[in-house]
Amino acid sequence: MHDVLDESLAPAALGDDAEYAAFLAAQYAARLPVERWVAERDLPDAPPPQCHLIVDDLAALDTVVPAPTKSFELPANADPVGAYWALAGSALGNRAILNRRRKLGRSAPVRFLSDEAMPNYFKSLRPRLERPTTLADARSAIRAAKAVFEQFLLTQDAVRLAA
Repeated sequence: MHDVLDESLAPAALGDDAEYAAFLAAQYAARLPVERWVAERDLPDAPPPQCHLIVDDLAALDTVVPAPTKSFELPANADPVGAYWALAGSALGNRAILNRRRKLGRSAPVRFLSDEAMPNYFKSLRPRLERPTTLADARSAIRAAKAVFEQFLLTQDAVRLAA
């Protein structure tokens, strides 16, 4: 799921301002429901929100902030750490996108891509992710991660169709 998502978003993420704005819009529409879900539960060790950074970047690009297209809920018995991993791991991809955009000479706003909070959060999460676990606990975390990836894939399709 991760590879499919990366392959489908990469062209827009590296494109001109309009394509990049579409990438940011898809990120926002997918992330906002997940961030709301996390915030409503006041979960321990939750990742930092990032949608406000995307809003800033979209505003600088004179692009309307899209409405979220799909609500988010973790499956029953899913461990939120899987969702945290999916969100935080994307910060590593953001760094790669940022570096590639710079090499291409792209100058659009990059508050979202250059944010340090999520990579720092990922570093703090790694010890938890690297602890030995049971198969049942691992499957529970995987269910949560898959739910986040599904959220992004379905939202991306909806945002693309609406454009």
